[in-house]
Amino acid sequence: MNSPGCNPGIRNTIHLTAPAGLNNLYQYSYFWIMRHILYPLLLITIFSACQNTGNNQTNTTTSKKSIIPLKELPDIEHNIATYLRSIDHWRDDTASYKDDSLHAANEDLKAYIQKVGVDEPSTISAPFASLDSLGMKVISSDDRMFRIYCWDSWEGGTMHIFNSFAQYETNGKTAIHPLDIDTIHDGGDPGYWYTDMITITAGNGANYYLALYRGVYSTKDVSIGIRAFTIEGDKLNDTVKLFKATSRSLNSIDCSYDYFSNYDDKTAGQRNIIHLSPDKKTLYIPVVKEDKVTAATLVYKFNGSQFVYDKNAR
Repeated sequence: MNSPGCNPGIRNTIHLTAPAGLNNLYQYSYFWIMRHILYPLLLITIFSACQNTGNNQTNTTTSKKSIIPLKELPDIEHNIATYLRSIDHWRDDTASYKDDSLHAANEDLKAYIQKVGVDEPSTISAPFASLDSLGMKVISSDDRMFRIYCWDSWEGGTMHIFNSFAQYETNGKTAIHPLDIDTIHDGGDPGYWYTDMITITAGNGANYYLALYRGVYSTKDVSIGIRAFTIEGDKLNDTVKLFKATSRSLNSIDCSYDYFSNYDDKTAGQRNIIHLSPDKKTLYIPVVKEDKVTAATLVYKFNGSQFVYDKNAR
């Protein structure tokens, strides 16, 4: 199919004629250069111009998430990858200023995520496929309205300190919300590694985003949990009480235990984990006794507005 505005008979409009006065040798050289170098270059130039014309004429509608040209997204991914490589470099360095440099590299990446996550709305749906292998986990909601970026700062030794940011869309714009902002540096928690996201639609049509996470406090002390988020107006609600226990409603549920008590040699992973049923109506939380994960579970049933603890369910 010919691109709009492109002349399919362009080859028939070009004729090679040597200038008068050239001897046979020079005429041969002239024709060879024209036929094998200049003529192909001319065709490539014309073809590219036609293609651009066609693209300009056919791509007249743009979604609200395509504010940034797609060609720039690889540049953003490359920049994030560069920061991650810097963090990876400094965590293994032996220089006396290693800790300061590692902290600075993390601060640079945090600042970049907070800037680009607002300035470039298309980042909320960008795949960023290369970042996982470099140490950044990016998890997204089914509706592409919410995602979390997280990475290990490598500033905590056997206690892992994680940096994480939520990005969400409202009214065609995106915003960034720091998660677990009171890190160990500020006397708070070391943060969490967010591993997966499940989207739940309530009876009133609101979407809730359930993020699964884990914390690492030493070589054996860990935690796993689930946390709820929702977008209300132009704000992210990261304290929404989506889980109803026996006597109170909760924003998150987690359990701490000895990592090796739940380790499965066959799968090289954790044996019992927090999970939802395939229909997303039932939530299972492992029961921990004496720092060990058991096969028993606490069961929460979704009633259309909350996951409610069901003491009779197994």
